Amino acid sequence: MLLPSGPKALLVSAFFHAPVMRRFEKKMS
Repeated sequence: MLLPSGPKALLVSAFFHAPVMRRFEKKMS
């Protein structure tokens, strides 16, 4: 299910980065 490019790849990356960004924001605050 790993795609090098395409809308599905963007969706997967968005879902993967969402929790990471939240953790980063908590560390910064």
